[in-house]
Formats: sequence, C-alpha cells, structure tokens
Amino acid sequence: MVKQFEIFLWSIVLLAGLTCPAFAQRIEVENAGEAELIKPSEHIELSGVATIDNNPDLVLTANDDKSSLRILNLKDTTVKGYVSIEGITRTDWEGLARDPEGYYYALNQLQVVRFSLKGVDIKADQILVKPDRKWKLFFPPNECDLPATYETEIEGIAIRTTNSNSKNSTLELLIGRRKPGDLVRIFKTNIAPLPKSEATLWLKCFSKPFYAGMNDGVPFELSSLEYVIKWNGSLIITSAEEKSSAGNLHGNALWFLPDPPSDNSPVAPQLVWLFGNGKKAEGITLLQSDDPTKIEAIIVYDNDGKDQSMVQKIVLTRWPKVSVPSGANDSKPAPAQTPPHQKPEFN
Repeated sequence: MVKQFEIFLWSIVLLAGLTCPAFAQRIEVENAGEAELIKPSEHIELSGVATIDNNPDLVLTANDDKSSLRILNLKDTTVKGYVSIEGITRTDWEGLARDPEGYYYALNQLQVVRFSLKGVDIKADQILVKPDRKWKLFFPPNECDLPATYETEIEGIAIRTTNSNSKNSTLELLIGRRKPGDLVRIFKTNIAPLPKSEATLWLKCFSKPFYAGMNDGVPFELSSLEYVIKWNGSLIITSAEEKSSAGNLHGNALWFLPDPPSDNSPVAPQLVWLFGNGKKAEGITLLQSDDPTKIEAIIVYDNDGKDQSMVQKIVLTRWPKVSVPSGANDSKPAPAQTPPHQKPEFN
C-alpha cells in the first residue's frame, strides 16, 4: 500500500511539473536520526518548535493542549523549563516561529502572540514573559481558493524575510491552513512596520495551493511550515490523520516550495521525504548552519495522544550544490536538473 501511494504521489508531483514552472533546485534528506521520546513521560503534544539564542542545545516548543511552552534540551530530549505568557491561559498552540531579532510568534486558532525571552533566566524552571503584541487573523472570502463554506483549522506559522541587506527588506508572517484539507494553503501578511497590538491582520494567498495526495485513503493536510531564507523557499510538513474518533495516523510528507516569482506564476512543490508512518509531525525549525548547500532541522511530533511526543534531527542537502543567485526572489525558477535520486520511503 505504501509503495502504491508513493508512486501515486510522485505521479502527482511530476504532472504538476508539466503544467507549472519546474523547481529551481532539488532538496534531499542526507541523514535522518532516530525520533526520540521526550522525557519526562508527562502528557505532551508538541505542536511547534523554534531555536533559542546562544543556546544551540536548547529549543522552545509549543504544546497544543496546554498554555505553557516548554524548553527542551536536544542532547537528552528532556524538558528543562516552562514558559508562560502573561494573560494567556488554557490555549492550544498550533505553531511557533522566531524572527531574526529573536522575537517569537506563537499561533493559536484565534491570534498570533509576539514575545521575547530577552533578559530572562533561561535556566529557570518557570519563566513568565509579557506579550509584546497580540494580533487577530482574518482570511478574506475566496482568497487562496477557499470554498464558500469550510471547516476552519489553522496549523503552522513561519517568518519570511527578503532582501535582508536592503532598505526594501520585508518581514512577513506565513500562516498555514490545515482545514479545509482539500489543498495545501499558505497565507501571508506583512508585519513591517509592526502593527499595533490587538490589530487584525488581513491575510493574502502566498502561493498557488496544491494537492498533497493521500495515504490509505487519508488525505495529507498541512501541519507545519518553516521558511529557508538561503534557499528562497518554504519547508512544509503535511500529515495524514483520520477524521474518525480513532484518529489513526498515516504518516507525514515533507515538501519544499520555492518562492513564487514576482509575476506570481505558479511554482511546483517538490516532495522531499515520506516519513514517520503512525506518527504526526507538527513542528519544524532550522538549526544554525553556514553551509549554503545544507541545513539541519529539528522535527517535533505531536502524535495526538497515540504515543508520547518525540523529537528528530535531519540534515537536508540542496542539489545542485551551487549558491542561489542574489535577487532570486524576483526571477522565475531555473529549469529543473535531474540528479541521481531515489524515491523516499516511509521510515
């Protein structure tokens, strides 16, 4: 069944490449470590992850059934501390992102909360921070091919920066929609200059929605995203979860979506990896790396009560191994090249 699904999904990607501009670069998983259980064995459903300044072994994680965020030590996968945001109680976090200045953006179904860990003792067991901004979200009707009526579910947030060395630099929030689940939809909104707290952010379609396929009859729906500035594109995780009360999990798919060109012509997403069958990945973040052809990423698993939450490190390589030219955001993707490549398999 997995092999049949694999061939089916790859045929979708290949057909998409016939009708859309080809991806300018191919991304591959060079190495994937084992997914490790989070300790202690409390009930944790991780739903987002972001790095912490000057602490390469620590990450901040969101939890989608409790309001407290958690500081996780990657060396031994243990929870080292809890971060609470003043005025936020009993919320389900659905994503976490961090901007270049070190501010965090926590997402729930109603709003985005911006805050910082600057000036706090990161080694403390309990940390209380004040929100810097709170913003509401608005999805205009028919934007990004939204149907007239649909189920609302938001999952995934990322920070997109462009032209960081220019006066015309931008700072955007990317927001993912898990529902409706017929297509993978990513929205954007500019937050430079920063809107006032309690403002409503109007969201626009970031790129043409795409169909992510299914496994065992269960559709893949967006669960997390992260922006890769040095590759001018987004990493997207989709997961297959049954709608029934059983809620069985049917694996995950990692995609790379190049930035749309300035004329907004469609670009084809690349299926990078099928992974974690029986698990649900719900967060991804990038570790610091100076190599323009490689990135290290951390993936966290929610698993929705089917199993304990887990964390996994992977290494991604861009092929061909050349630098992305400056101004690539404003040009159409280059013709695809076909490297030696084996189709990914669930593991």
